[in-house]
Amino acid sequence: MGSVEEAAVSYRRVLAWSPATGDAHCNLGLIENAAHHMARAVALSPENPPMLGNLGALAGSQRLLKRALALGPGEAGIHLSLGNQRRSEGNFESASVAYRRARDCGRPGGF
Repeated sequence: MGSVEEAAVSYRRVLAWSPATGDAHCNLGLIENAAHHMARAVALSPENPPMLGNLGALAGSQRLLKRALALGPGEAGIHLSLGNQRRSEGNFESASVAYRRARDCGRPGGF
């Protein structure tokens, strides 16, 4: 298994060869905590809930997280990110709701 640095090098190679590869921008953005890669990934795949959610979490944007949830209401990670954002703002009740929704994703009768 390779290292995170090796993965980043691989994603950069993919992007040098094919700059319009949204998944490579998304993954490199996650590795490097780089909003510009995440924004490029979203520009290439604007209807992709996980990519929108990753950018929203990285940018601290509830607007993007809510947009991602509108497109993918069953994405537990996006609910979790929204809960984290709300908790960081001191909105504990709303954060708790988001955490419960994240927990319930994938359960029978859940999202």
